[in-house]
Amino acid sequence: KGLNVGMVSGRVRRPDGKTLDFTSPLSFLLSESSDLSSVESSEAQGHCLTRGGRPFPVTGTTYMSSSVARRFLFEPNVAEWDADFAQMNATGVNMVRTGIWTGWKLCFDENGKVKESVLRAFEAFLLTAQKHDISVMFTFFAFMPLAFGGVNAYLDPKSIKGQRAFLSAFAARAKGIRGIIWDLINEPSFADPKQLWSCRPNYDEFERAAWRKFLISKVGASVTDVGTELSDRWRLRIDEDPFSLPPTKDFDSINIHGDRRPLRAMDFRLFAQDTFNSWVRQMRDTLKSAGNPAHLVTVGQDEAGIGDSPGQQFHAAELDLTGLHNWWSNDDLLFDSLSTKSPGIPNLVQETGLMFYERQDAMAWRSDRDAAELLERKLVTSFGGDGAGFIQWIWNINPFMDNENESAIGFKRPSGSFKEEFFRFRDICKVIKANQFRFAGAKGPNVCIVIPQSQMFTPRNLATEAVKKSVRTIHYNCLQSASVVGEYQLSKLSSSEDFPRLIIVPAPRTFSVAGWNELERLAKRGATICVTGFVDEDEYFRPAARFTENYEGALPVGQFEELKIGDGVHRVRFAGEKLQRVEKARVEGLRIISAGEGRFIWSPIPLELGDTFGPIESFYRLGLGVAGILPKFKVYGADESVLIRRVELNDSALYAIVNEGSRNRKITLEDLERKRTFSIEVSARRALLHFL
Repeated sequence: KGLNVGMVSGRVRRPDGKTLDFTSPLSFLLSESSDLSSVESSEAQGHCLTRGGRPFPVTGTTYMSSSVARRFLFEPNVAEWDADFAQMNATGVNMVRTGIWTGWKLCFDENGKVKESVLRAFEAFLLTAQKHDISVMFTFFAFMPLAFGGVNAYLDPKSIKGQRAFLSAFAARAKGIRGIIWDLINEPSFADPKQLWSCRPNYDEFERAAWRKFLISKVGASVTDVGTELSDRWRLRIDEDPFSLPPTKDFDSINIHGDRRPLRAMDFRLFAQDTFNSWVRQMRDTLKSAGNPAHLVTVGQDEAGIGDSPGQQFHAAELDLTGLHNWWSNDDLLFDSLSTKSPGIPNLVQETGLMFYERQDAMAWRSDRDAAELLERKLVTSFGGDGAGFIQWIWNINPFMDNENESAIGFKRPSGSFKEEFFRFRDICKVIKANQFRFAGAKGPNVCIVIPQSQMFTPRNLATEAVKKSVRTIHYNCLQSASVVGEYQLSKLSSSEDFPRLIIVPAPRTFSVAGWNELERLAKRGATICVTGFVDEDEYFRPAARFTENYEGALPVGQFEELKIGDGVHRVRFAGEKLQRVEKARVEGLRIISAGEGRFIWSPIPLELGDTFGPIESFYRLGLGVAGILPKFKVYGADESVLIRRVELNDSALYAIVNEGSRNRKITLEDLERKRTFSIEVSARRALLHFL
């Protein structure tokens, strides 16, 4: 049936009928039918991965085993893998994501070392994939790293030592094998293990010490009394210890704070990002020193990375590429891709699929066709959103999971038949493979949207909504492409010679001093900065006069606000809880403020938090005009229900066209730079890629 790779020697029948004597599990793969020398290493360059110096747009899937699912390293079947990889290769799959996830205990022998049988199975899996020209992304942990008997998985030296030994065993075994990407952890949290998927303290001795060190560093050695400065930032009472970890109630969003200190929660979330980055550096360095330094390293995070979980914008600098799992926000697929893409570093949608939803009568929410169409939109958007490609979850349905969100997801049913989703996936894979040479030299857009992270990390987060509306307006309404960068990553723009000419800061309310300094630096060099809403306070709600000479504080918005933009007067509506949450500046009218070679364009009303898109579009069009950014294309036959995103490549332009509407659209598109026009029909809820 298959090869028991735990054996030291023996005899096996190959799929072609020949009998093979072997002294290691690799003999089965290193037969005359294998040409492993043809497999090349992957590299990370800009938007895309490369292999052998050529563009390598990823069209992948997740895979363990057809018969035993996640137990594939403990009950290996090389012949089965061989057949499945052959089918994947014929479909267009060029990468599989696999790993351990949660079966760590089964990896160890009685002495706490990784079992030889597990390492042999791992090695055989890699070589089977390489035989079929398929790269492997291998994941070690899930949600939280294994603590190895320590009290804090990220900070306890005992935990770090165990993790490094664990990773080293696999890295050393794969040292001579090319085409591997290490995924350190799947969808990580920084939290008490009992409160996964939330950012909360663990309250152990190692965390307390690291928190104190972080605060002293953040305040700065030049401050005489760090405790007094922290008390002022967080509004502490005189009897409160400024170095104590925030209680969990600090993270709640309520009307009356009482003894809660929500600004302390903001700093803890920044501490969590900093601590996770330190852990990533240690694990990355371990893999590179114990194994092959050319192997790429990543972290597979889902949409929580846009919130307060370890975020792609923060840990990108420590990795070769970032990862996104876009499961939930099906209305904001482009936002997901762009908000997790860091300048100059590839971002791979390394886990995508459809969570299973039910109606009230327990029937499926989506038909097979609905599911296939949504997956198609996700796959197309992964490339249209400046991504390095996609990895679908999962090749085989896992019938062993007693959970509809697991056992209902996948291409191949236990019967061996394929869902309709598979055929959409296969068709897109063929398009990408036929055009993979075109993916060289993707250029960044001339517009950038800033995530107000200091506001986003407070319990009353309105920044996420503002950025989502900003991304949708600039793309769907203004027909421009934009990148997204975090407030704390703005130095990546200001240190570049080729910075975006229009930078949008949507409804920040508060903004860090360091971040604002970067914006001023960009404006003085010639950028146009569009800012909406009150912004004359720093990240701790302390006065920071930026647009007004005399600080007057903010004012709650009314249900209807008016703003003149150009020749038109726009009405902005605020409803519901926003009347208790959203503020505006105490000035009237839009202002343009010169700054060196550039300027700020300021709306005192936070337009992106209103209920209408028209005022946002007009404000952005004003900014585009002032910045001198011309349209790249014109479109006829589409409206704001259709996403058309243009990605500029070295020798071509890629158009990702996604019809989110309920009727078919015949679209005519005129590319103004390439002076070419084409017409195309996009069916309702369908998506396509077009190279020009």
